[in-house]
Amino acid sequence: MSYKDFIEALRQDFSEKRLATVKYAYQVLSSQGDMSIPYVESQFKAASHPRVRTRDKTAETVFHEFSEGIRSRCGKGIVDEGSFVDYYADTNACMPAEKDEYFIDTVLSCWGISQDAYITPQRIEELENTIFEKVR
Repeated sequence: MSYKDFIEALRQDFSEKRLATVKYAYQVLSSQGDMSIPYVESQFKAASHPRVRTRDKTAETVFHEFSEGIRSRCGKGIVDEGSFVDYYADTNACMPAEKDEYFIDTVLSCWGISQDAYITPQRIEELENTIFEKVR
């Protein structure tokens, strides 16, 4: 198996929780601007990345990694939802499944989205079930 095939296999294991977080971040970002690569890069908050906060990486390194990664997936200079998800699929492939909260923190903090403002799909389902039970 080649390295590329190995990474592609890992990319396929994108949990619903992580995917929903990425799509939510894309919705928030795309509601604010034109989604050109320069605009998206201007919105990326590398200094808020967890590895920068713990001083494992510099903000410049994180920004450079993001810029290279997102640019390699975008045709015509526009970041569409597919290219955004593809970028995070690679990030997902490098993060163990037990690191869901870290992954979510990484995505939300780099786009300036408060954890308090984000409700996971699982929590929405729990709330709906609670309301449904009370209605019965």
